[in-house]
Amino acid sequence: MIHIDRKALRLYALAMLPVVIAMAWFVLRSDHAPETGVVRVSPRTIRVAVGGREFSAEVADTPSSRELGLGNRDSLCDSCAMLFRFDMPGEYGFWMKGMRFPLDITWIRDGRIVHIEREVSPEKERVMHPGTTATEVLETNAGALSESKEGDAIEISAS
Repeated sequence: MIHIDRKALRLYALAMLPVVIAMAWFVLRSDHAPETGVVRVSPRTIRVAVGGREFSAEVADTPSSRELGLGNRDSLCDSCAMLFRFDMPGEYGFWMKGMRFPLDITWIRDGRIVHIEREVSPEKERVMHPGTTATEVLETNAGALSESKEGDAIEISAS
């Protein structure tokens, strides 16, 4: 017959509680991207209109969601985008880490395009800077904003 020391069992359970909580937080947080390539999509999207195009844009407004961006995805739908939001104007650099498809990257300030990097290849290794300050950056499929130019208005509103 096995004798269980209940006091030791309670101490063990109490010691394991922080480990279980930490594991649950890691698994359940919304911006976790497992190595499988499956990325959990934030349910928070907004509408972005540029010229005659409209996009449903996922919002990346936390350090971890901004770092991941569209990385580890195989594609992006034609009317989909990702909008990076920042608390303060800055010269925010972007790179193609973990990207599998080309993008247009558009820097925005005061509702206007201030810089565009077009047809950015996933193999591009350098960090791209706009040369001016921005408060938001929009990533779309390469060519999606081929008719847009610096100075064009961008309308951003809740979906």
